[in-house]
Amino acid sequence: AKGATVVVVGSGAGGATAFRTLALAGVDVLLLEEGSDNSSPLGYHGRLSDLTARLYRQGGLTPVMGTPPFAFGEGRTLGGTTEINGGLFWRTPEWVLDDWSARGGLGHLSPTLLEPVFADLERDLRSGPTRTLDGYDKDSELLTNGARSLGWNVVEAQRVVPDCSRSNQCGSGCATGAKQSMAMTYIPDGVRAGGRVAPDVRAISVRTSGVRAT
Repeated sequence: AKGATVVVVGSGAGGATAFRTLALAGVDVLLLEEGSDNSSPLGYHGRLSDLTARLYRQGGLTPVMGTPPFAFGEGRTLGGTTEINGGLFWRTPEWVLDDWSARGGLGHLSPTLLEPVFADLERDLRSGPTRTLDGYDKDSELLTNGARSLGWNVVEAQRVVPDCSRSNQCGSGCATGAKQSMAMTYIPDGVRAGGRVAPDVRAISVRTSGVRAT
């Protein structure tokens, strides 16, 4: 198989962003994804049990051991978990960045430095509040009114679903193509810039020899 200057393993939010950035910079980059390419809206039609088996690692039952233990859902499809989540988009809070700076030596990741990065992401993925033409969905309106009656602060969730038709199947892939997942946005951008994508390829290990990796 043809090699590449850079191989990115995993096509979720992190991998797809790296792939796109490198491709736009003119780097010969190859993106590997263990799962299949289901990015056509037709790929997200079918029975929920079949979609879960096809789109999730271990059928959505990856265990995380702790107190209590819980099942962790992770995508195994082109676009990774961005294909099967709700499209929520939050800027990293300043207190988290401060904690990373204090404990992890990441002081260069300041809110000021990241402001244009967040702005670019929000523009590219068309992040914004999800509303109907008349305002909130009825369930969201009830929740909002209840919270405010208790004196709670209400913050609108920012999501990357600008053309949401409310089919209510975010967790099994967006059948309408409204969700701005990586398979709908950054991966096609990278391919148009000359990057290559290899779905149905699982990386087992990385072997290095000098500056080369196989």
